[in-house]
Amino acid sequence: MATGMMAMGISELLIVLLMGGTMNGSGMLGYPPGDRDAALVHAAPADSLLYAEWATRGPGEPGAEGIDGLAADPEVREFIAKIEKAILTSLERELRNEGPESQTFGKAVPPIVKLLLVQPGCVFARFDEEAAAKALTQAGELGPAAVALGIEGALVVNAGDQADELQRHIESLLNMPGAVPPAQRVRNLAHQILPLPTPAAHLELHREGEHFILAFGKGVADETVKGLGKADGGIASNERFTKAIGHAETKRVASVSWIDVKGILSVVVETLGFQGQMVQSVAESTGLDAIDSVASVAGVEEGRLSSRVFVTTGGEIDGVLALVAGRGVTPEDLEVVPGDADLVYAFSLDTKKVLAAAREVVRKSDPTGFAFKAMNDTLTKLDEELGFSIENEAFDAFGDTWILFDSPANGGVLLTGLTAGLEVRDHEKAAKIHARLMELLETTMPGVEQGEYRRTGAELAKATFMDHDIFYVNVLDDDLPFSPAFCLTKTHLLVAPHPQPLKAQLRFLAGDETSFGEQLAQRIPHPDAPAVMMSYVDPKVAVRGLYAVAPMFGSMVFGEIQQEGADIDVFSLPSARALLPYVKDSYSFVVRTDEGILVESHSGLPVPVSGAMSMQAMALPWFMIAGVEEFGAVPRPARAAVVVKGVAAEAAPEPESVLEVEEKDEKDEKDEKGEAKPRRAKEVKPAPLRRDVKPEPETRP
Repeated sequence: MATGMMAMGISELLIVLLMGGTMNGSGMLGYPPGDRDAALVHAAPADSLLYAEWATRGPGEPGAEGIDGLAADPEVREFIAKIEKAILTSLERELRNEGPESQTFGKAVPPIVKLLLVQPGCVFARFDEEAAAKALTQAGELGPAAVALGIEGALVVNAGDQADELQRHIESLLNMPGAVPPAQRVRNLAHQILPLPTPAAHLELHREGEHFILAFGKGVADETVKGLGKADGGIASNERFTKAIGHAETKRVASVSWIDVKGILSVVVETLGFQGQMVQSVAESTGLDAIDSVASVAGVEEGRLSSRVFVTTGGEIDGVLALVAGRGVTPEDLEVVPGDADLVYAFSLDTKKVLAAAREVVRKSDPTGFAFKAMNDTLTKLDEELGFSIENEAFDAFGDTWILFDSPANGGVLLTGLTAGLEVRDHEKAAKIHARLMELLETTMPGVEQGEYRRTGAELAKATFMDHDIFYVNVLDDDLPFSPAFCLTKTHLLVAPHPQPLKAQLRFLAGDETSFGEQLAQRIPHPDAPAVMMSYVDPKVAVRGLYAVAPMFGSMVFGEIQQEGADIDVFSLPSARALLPYVKDSYSFVVRTDEGILVESHSGLPVPVSGAMSMQAMALPWFMIAGVEEFGAVPRPARAAVVVKGVAAEAAPEPESVLEVEEKDEKDEKDEKGEAKPRRAKEVKPAPLRRDVKPEPETRP
């Protein structure tokens, strides 16, 4: 495999680093959060529709747990320093033969971006009705132009003691030919107007002490300066804002954001005319009009990267919000999960309420009633094909709680032993539905055919283990590494990628081992209100799996980067001991309250791409299995062309498989009407081997 497919260039690396430095306090260049700028919440107007603020980045603390310790680790600090140096070196090399403008751009932009990522700042946006009215006068009708020209906002950054350096880099960009006409240049960035292609738009850059303001809209910069000088007012005086943020409080704040959903919907409806009325209709029919605002606070708690998002709904659960109308997951629901599970995901879904809400959404969305009728007809047809009623039988047979877990004691390593379970409410009804589903699955199997030399095909097999029937797909081939298995117990319908996790699970249920539900209080700080979803992950397993191959992938990645002139090699990659000591378990949950919905997560991976890293690491076994053939471990016959001495000759046709030959020779069975009968899977048991007879060696034609 070419290294270019696995590696990234220096430009892509720069994008990753900059995108990692988002406002959630966990950017690659954004160390643990430091202090916030208290003036920023007063600079944004009280009627802001959007507000986002981020704190300065701290240096970390040697020996501390989680993200603080990682940020201060010598290997990690050296690695980040080399990456920054590699970026600058590569840019200088790429721009060496370019014009002076490109060289100036390359030297000024990286320091500006880095400074913006590590210094506190905010961004806000509001809607100016007067500006929109002018747009209406010019356009003569309602439309998107009224919305676009009515938007005002600003980016505010406190550069601190690096303000002069930031100004120097910004001015070097403004002095580039074509950036700003000389007649419009001002000194010390005092209300510097930046040209825009739209004459009606106004973009202004202004420095006020240590603060830099990039304002969109006339007069916005002056109003922002006034707000920075006040000790009250601004969005901090908005009661809806402060109340929503209060529901998402975090101990050490890295970022704060707020979206006024109600206000945005009002602006859209009032300014877009007929299109706005359509948006309003969709919001009402789907129940989204119940959302007042969305507030988010991210930070650090006990070494974990924490995030709380609160959706203010007033407790409504209509429309799409019916997805959180479940009764909630309890410790008793998790007693089926082994205590050593390193991945647990559970949620409660009131299927009857969800279906009723879906019907209501469709009914309101289509006044003609055609969509509503089509939906009911589809459900009726599906019931007929399944042989049971989903709404009246399946919903009564099975409960609201769904679980997914991976247990090392059950054979799970990096998702290899995933087991899913659906709560059983009425075992007698569930048994009938399960039997019907297995019957339907069996009809989809091609069956096992005995060829001249070997058996091929796939069948639904059944085996009894510890007084339970386990159904599994038995595939007579070497291309599929899965054998999906199903088992119905008194309490759950279990599904796994292989029969082995189900056999291990039955042994656990029959024993007296500690369950995850009994350890829930120690693993996850359970909230007071019902948690309609909760998850738990021990990321150390994923990190160990990732670091088992990290040096190999790192060698290819850094090899590619070095080709572009960067002075960084695989030795720069931190060792596992520079990361593992700071890794903690992760958990999250979704809680429904009387005022809204709280989504809370605590990541124990102290890195910005914790979610992506853990999923990539857990997917490694399947990636390696899928790549076996690609690397040539499993030889395959040539298919397209044979090259002989540089001349492409037509390849001989690939031999037909035994199954294909048999299918050609077989005559389709006909029914009374002369039509081919559908083929069903059939159980073919191999003949017992006699101990005194040795099987003849298999031969191929």
